[in-house]
Amino acid sequence: MKKYIFLLILVSQFVQAYICGYRDFYYKNDLVLDSECKSDTEVISKIGFDVNITSPFIKNENKCSDMFRFRFGHIFSFGLSSCSAKFHSRMEISAGSYFYDELRIEDNSQIVLSGKVSIFAKKIYIGSNVKINYNGSPSDLFLGVYGGGLIVNQGSKISANMFVDGDLELKTGVDFSGLFITKGKFIDSGKNFNIVKPNSHKYQSDVSGVASENSGDLIYKFSIYDINSKNETISTKIAGEKFNLKIDVEAFKEIDNKKSKISGIYYDTQMRWSNAKLFCQSKGKRLPKIVELEKIRDDFIEKDITGEFWSLDEINPRKAYMFRFVNGHTKLWVEKSQKFNFKKVYCVDGGDLPLQPVEDFELDKPIQVSLVGVDGVEKQSIDFGETHSKIVTFLSNQVSQDVRVKIEYGGKEFYSKDHFAIRPDHFHLEAVDEVKAGKNFFLIALAENGKNSIVSNYNETNLSSLDLEYRELKAGCKLGKLSGDEKVEFKNGESSTSLKYSEIGEVNFTLSEKAGYEFANIDRNDTPDEVRYIKPASKIVKFAIAKLIVNSKLDNSLQGYTYIANQLNEMNGTITIDIQAVNSENQIVENFFKECYSEDINLSIPLEVESKSKDITMVLFDGEQKEIPIRDSVLNIQKSISKNQIVEKGRYQTTLYLNFKRETNRPVSPIQVKIAENLEVENFEYSSSVAGDLLFLYARMVVEDRETTKSSLSVPYIYEVYLDEPEKYPNFGKASFEPHWHRDIIANKIFDNRIELIPPSDSKLDIEKNRISLNDPEGWNRSYIIEVEAPQYLLYNKYDTNLTRGNFEVGFYKEDEEEFKVTNSDDEGDGVAVDILNKSLKLPHRRVDW
Repeated sequence: MKKYIFLLILVSQFVQAYICGYRDFYYKNDLVLDSECKSDTEVISKIGFDVNITSPFIKNENKCSDMFRFRFGHIFSFGLSSCSAKFHSRMEISAGSYFYDELRIEDNSQIVLSGKVSIFAKKIYIGSNVKINYNGSPSDLFLGVYGGGLIVNQGSKISANMFVDGDLELKTGVDFSGLFITKGKFIDSGKNFNIVKPNSHKYQSDVSGVASENSGDLIYKFSIYDINSKNETISTKIAGEKFNLKIDVEAFKEIDNKKSKISGIYYDTQMRWSNAKLFCQSKGKRLPKIVELEKIRDDFIEKDITGEFWSLDEINPRKAYMFRFVNGHTKLWVEKSQKFNFKKVYCVDGGDLPLQPVEDFELDKPIQVSLVGVDGVEKQSIDFGETHSKIVTFLSNQVSQDVRVKIEYGGKEFYSKDHFAIRPDHFHLEAVDEVKAGKNFFLIALAENGKNSIVSNYNETNLSSLDLEYRELKAGCKLGKLSGDEKVEFKNGESSTSLKYSEIGEVNFTLSEKAGYEFANIDRNDTPDEVRYIKPASKIVKFAIAKLIVNSKLDNSLQGYTYIANQLNEMNGTITIDIQAVNSENQIVENFFKECYSEDINLSIPLEVESKSKDITMVLFDGEQKEIPIRDSVLNIQKSISKNQIVEKGRYQTTLYLNFKRETNRPVSPIQVKIAENLEVENFEYSSSVAGDLLFLYARMVVEDRETTKSSLSVPYIYEVYLDEPEKYPNFGKASFEPHWHRDIIANKIFDNRIELIPPSDSKLDIEKNRISLNDPEGWNRSYIIEVEAPQYLLYNKYDTNLTRGNFEVGFYKEDEEEFKVTNSDDEGDGVAVDILNKSLKLPHRRVDW
């Protein structure tokens, strides 16, 4: 029901259009019909089926189509009164034959076929960017223009077989595949086919006839090409090097021919370059193979072909269109399908008059040969004599991207068909062999000829045709960052580029041409890469560290001082050394380690040693322990670091341990140590900083003899340091009863846990830390020698050089209380000695020297 309703509506619109005097009747998106009546009527919106309409107005099938097929969502327009048609946007055409007085295919239209289609018109207009049967087979569509010419505007893409009664012109960017036959001229104004036509003459192929005696002077054709070229090409040449070219001359006479001229025939062919050889590629169904055509003139190529070809129009065999050349005339119609032969297939149209080659001729004077497009090459005079071929040698010290050979003879100019380039032979790079990482340096590039001279007219200023690449030579090492003027610009054959590289290492810089932007790009179709490209240049630059940053810090074991000790693993001062390898911007260079580019480092660390005591000896541990006598106030410690010890990228850290040799019976004055400002590093630039200082003190531990009337007592540990100038060290406690010894209050918190009291083996004393208890009822009224196990650096006895333990004495006494009075109670074990009232204590009041 919908279909019939739609037919009625549409037919009514046809009638309305006819009455209104429409010239054109448009079918647009969503079936909106418009007209010159300025009234738009929406018929049906988005109906999802196809409609076939037989026009009741068209009776002559030779003028207008008897069937129109619409598909919704596409655009189609057709005329009723004049049998004209316009195609808009996207149109799908069903199989069939269509006839028009005039057909217009508007800009940006797209014509899609669903079957075999033939379209005939007296006039056809094809707009810009039109796509007709694109990507389809040319045999699916036949376009016939029988009354005029055809212009295919720019950007259009057509796949069809065509006959054009007049001229056929292709504008810029046309993509055409298929057979086209034109009775007029073929004009490739858009240069869609890579055919170079001669400047002066055109040549007609394979037309019989005899040269007229009155046809005028000979017509000459000169061919200039590489000696070994098969396609009259000239490859890239090198400045400063001689090159040879071959020049051939041919002579022709015009033929006085009364026959109709035949323009070129294209049987489903496409013309293109392949491996520098021009050929026609056939797509005909019955053409047995691709036809490679021999080039015998500048403007056409030909090949004898004998083959059977079916008619071009296989859509409707009853009305087949087929084109043959019979005595120079084109037969347009045959009533049935039949076979026929082509004798010749031409890829380009013929010329104005046919020519006949002349074999026996001689140039009456020398030709003048020169290069156009490059300066400084002198014109040469070449005498052919009786020969028709000569070798000419050129030498240019200048370069050019577009050169042709020019021949002057008989008042006319002839040019080589091929354009070619003359390029520099190679690039050359110069730079300093070694530069500091992170520091600016200049990379000098030169364009040189074959004799290593600068090519003064080589200029490259677009900054896009050259590549400057760089790579680290040692595998596994970091590639740094290159900054600066990375785009290389040539002026007068020279370039100076300011760069800097962030890392250390050995870097290979390479300057080369970018593919597709090479100087001799004009020769890309006839010259191999190894000949066409300017030879690249390389330069290896070594990047070294800018400097070493050396930071040193001195630390004591205790709070601001260290006890003099022989046991460095227990008591020491430290010198921490932190070395960083940096570039000129003070950034750490990661390639400074053993796997890449580390180096041996030798440090000289000057220590200033100050002490009133003489004959002191430093004990230093740097992998091994060694003793260094102090004879002067300055001691230089040498620190050697092997490059294989540097395992952290760009950094090395180490610690030196030091103290002074200690004797148990000879105290020494305080020793002050600091690093002098003139720390030195061999063979490197460096900066250094120092922090802290070291104070070494001679120390001892004292435990006084004790006695008590209680069953237990605590013994205090007393730590003392030897200070012969105590006023310089106000932080220490009151003086001992012995000169120069002063209480170290802080040490009690550090060393108490390192002390062990050992009772006699035959006693029944219990000891917990520094508290001694008597658990033997029979052990009263006697004294006990308690040994003290303490660190060696706390032992002192001026009479014993081999002292290993100290000792003290404690006594436990129980007698009549009337005989004693304790001034300070010892119940809490505070370790305070008792005072004697009525008689002496059983132990003398003494100090143990250890």
